[in-house]
Amino acid sequence: MILRSVFWLGVAFLVVRPGMDTPVSFEATGAAMVSAGRQVIAEQIAATPCFDIQCAGLKAVGLTVLSPAPAPILVPSSAIPSAGLPMQDAPASGLAPVPRPRPAWMG
Repeated sequence: MILRSVFWLGVAFLVVRPGMDTPVSFEATGAAMVSAGRQVIAEQIAATPCFDIQCAGLKAVGLTVLSPAPAPILVPSSAIPSAGLPMQDAPASGLAPVPRPRPAWMG
């Protein structure tokens, strides 16, 4: 019980330690893990012996799919159009809709 508590407190300290940019850190760690996983799977597929054309074709498709993805195109945040203020922060454009007055013939 104490050992488990020490482990989770250590993990919490690593996540919340001062000076750590968590979203960037998690994104980089996740990308590294996905890349390493793809590499391991590609190595396993390449090491599998094939004796017929169907196996060779599936092997080629699998290796193509697992090849490293191209670098993402980064768009500067100034180029992304903004919709303005969120609805809760925007000033009220007017009062609530008011029904039309009754016609004179209705009394």
